[in-house]
Formats: sequence, C-alpha cells, structure tokens
Amino acid sequence: MSLLLRCVRPTGRLLLAGRSSSRTLCHQSDVPVDKVASKPGFTRKHHPSNFDRFILVWAKKYRSREEVPLTVSAKELDSARESARIRTCYIMIALTLAGCLVMAISGKKAAREKKSLSNRNLEQRAKLKAEAAASD
Repeated sequence: MSLLLRCVRPTGRLLLAGRSSSRTLCHQSDVPVDKVASKPGFTRKHHPSNFDRFILVWAKKYRSREEVPLTVSAKELDSARESARIRTCYIMIALTLAGCLVMAISGKKAAREKKSLSNRNLEQRAKLKAEAAASD
C-alpha cells in the first residue's frame, strides 16, 4: 500500500510530503533494478520457438529455419517481431483496399442490372405468397 501511495498522484502532486512533483509515475528509486541485466556486455538470450523461427526468417534475419541458432538475442527477436508486425499491417491494409474495390465494382454492376436488396426481398415475398396460396 505504501508503494501505491508513493506512486499514485490523483491531483498531479505526490501524496508523500518532501518529494518534488515530476512527470513520471514513480521515481527511479522506487523501481527495483535487475542486477544481472545491468551488467555491461550482458545480452538476454531467448530460445526461439518454431513460430519465432518463422518470424526471424520472414523478417529476413536468417535465410532458412535451419540457420536460426538455438539462442537468439532478445533485441534481435524484438526487431524481427516489429518488422513482421509492420509487414502484417501493410498486408491487411492492402487486403482491405482490395476488398473495398471489389465491393464497389460489384455494387456498380448490380446497380446497372437493376438488382437491389429491396427488389430481391420483394421477389422472395411474392414467391413465398405464391407457394402458400398453392399449398392451401
């Protein structure tokens, strides 16, 4: 609870007296520091899964899945994930634009042929009424 009181400022001021106000949510002294990650020359290693290997190859970090080593630096994996995420977004944008184009063309074609949902609905209702009258 005391950590919460030190970090949360509902009015823009710190709740504990004696501390100056800053734009950060918590002071750096409140955040625990990882001793191993702060050593110079230390890089986190990650054992890539099959999907991570696919992402690394798709992001063109390696030529094939077999070339991906057993451990990859976390920075390299994050970079590959970012480029794959951006590439996926571009693909989704292109597919959305293609879908819009197809729908606009099909709508104009239906308008030229005088096909609309209201006409189709009226035809179905007339057909159902004719079937109901025939069955009586």
